[in-house]
Amino acid sequence: MLGAGETVTIVRHLREKTGDSYSCRVIVGVSWFGKRGDKPSEPNGAAPNHSYSVRIPGSKVPDVLPRPGDLVVRGILPFYESPKSLEGFEWFRIGQLGDNRRGRFLPHVVLKNED
Repeated sequence: MLGAGETVTIVRHLREKTGDSYSCRVIVGVSWFGKRGDKPSEPNGAAPNHSYSVRIPGSKVPDVLPRPGDLVVRGILPFYESPKSLEGFEWFRIGQLGDNRRGRFLPHVVLKNED
């Protein structure tokens, strides 16, 4: 896959009987595209409109697929305890997931941010 030289960490919130915890899974060799911008909004005039897309080549897709609500962090995040753990990182929350591994040309999974 073209431009698949990035590393991301997928953070999943786990609700357990003993309390909440988080798992971090690092994936090396993905494609990251991020665009920060604004969209028109009333009455303030503009609101943040950031667009992120990560493509994971079929050979790099983890056994447990990421899902909407998981966080995607650019780079290696050693642990996650709270939103403060994300300071200094570029990240987004998954809103959409597309599984394109059945196609013959460039099989991959695509993760996009929430709107």
